[in-house]
Amino acid sequence: MKKQVWLTAMVLGCSVLMAGCGAANRSYQKGIQAMQSGNYEDAGRYLQKAVKENSERAEYYIAYGMYLNEQGEYKNALKQFKKAYQDTENTIANVNNKQVYLGQAIAYSHLREYDKALELCDKALKLKNTSSLNNRIWCSKGVVLEALGEQEEALKAYQKAADENKENWQAYYRLAAIYQELGDADAAGQAQDFLDTAYQKGDTEATYYLGLLYTSAGDNEKGKKYLTKFVSKGRGEYLQNAYNCLATMAIGEEDYSAAQEYLSKARASAKGEAAQTLSKNQMILMERQGMFGEALTIAQDYLKQYPDDQAMKRECRFLKTRNAVALGNGTIKDETDASSNGKDQGNSTADGDSSSGGSSSSSTAADGTADVKATKSPAISDNSISATTEPSASSSTDSTQSNSKATAAPAASSTVQQSRTDNAATATAAPDKTASSYTDTEENVGQ
Repeated sequence: MKKQVWLTAMVLGCSVLMAGCGAANRSYQKGIQAMQSGNYEDAGRYLQKAVKENSERAEYYIAYGMYLNEQGEYKNALKQFKKAYQDTENTIANVNNKQVYLGQAIAYSHLREYDKALELCDKALKLKNTSSLNNRIWCSKGVVLEALGEQEEALKAYQKAADENKENWQAYYRLAAIYQELGDADAAGQAQDFLDTAYQKGDTEATYYLGLLYTSAGDNEKGKKYLTKFVSKGRGEYLQNAYNCLATMAIGEEDYSAAQEYLSKARASAKGEAAQTLSKNQMILMERQGMFGEALTIAQDYLKQYPDDQAMKRECRFLKTRNAVALGNGTIKDETDASSNGKDQGNSTADGDSSSGGSSSSSTAADGTADVKATKSPAISDNSISATTEPSASSSTDSTQSNSKATAAPAASSTVQQSRTDNAATATAAPDKTASSYTDTEENVGQ
């Protein structure tokens, strides 16, 4: 997100200027407290109230914009950042504008406008104020560069992030993952050593990234070990994504009861983009179990909220056909034709049945998300069974008093081999990757 999953440590609480007194400030502070306790619904309500009660405070718009980024409402977030921008040169304006640039970079990266996102990261880095934010900006820039296929430059950006903050575990994770992919075992091992050391000291965030790193390398056993330890803590910035990764692995192992449990826990508080991804995953889970009617219901409910998702429309047609066949009515020719021509053509299953379009293989994205293809299921675009978006590139505002550790976050993952994505969730400029029978043409960062 991913997910998301909003890194509250780096958010809201202490923007360089504390929001003044009065009702608006009280709403703002309540929004901060709600975010810190994981109550995102109340956080959004209070932050929206703050900007309505006082439309002159840039901090309020920045905090609300970051909240909207986390909820996947990127275009609306951009409107808030525009209101927060100050066209002047002074310390206060520079501090606020630096956060504005980062927030805009996150939004544009999710909207796949990578050139704009890159330009905004550079603008933010040129402002010398609030240097504590630089490591997150470098990390976000690295994610965007991965999305553009510039691995070498991405490595430099992640290294800068790690140099700026020795506890930026996301940067070490991405360094290890890229070097791993490039076949440089020594460099990958050096980056992983930082995560291992932090893990030995009990750092929960490092535990999470180790889980992603092992799954991206195809070692699901160790990936599951670390992610299970992470979720056992019961809370955390990346909890939804970790549960989703575990669900992906469980589906790959055909342990559907465990997958259902993980997805239920992930969906408990999912909002925005995370909820969207989890709905797709829930559909795939039902489909994998041959529960076409239930999968169809989920797909239809999904389309009520996201009517422009062409991949899901194709999936819906496919599920209608399969459900009709399961119910003993296999004569819906138009549905069958739409299914076979629109989805299955060009896709072959492990047993060579090109009409079913799915396979039981799986792969993992640069952001760590798994790509598990549902057996007998059409290949569709928007990847499903994907880890929920990880905290997108630092989905939050910085503060001179808060030393948060998150930033552009490649969405986590679970499953077999490392692959790259070209879609910015999680995130943030963060590769928000995915997994499943749902594969068609959806772009994901870092592929």
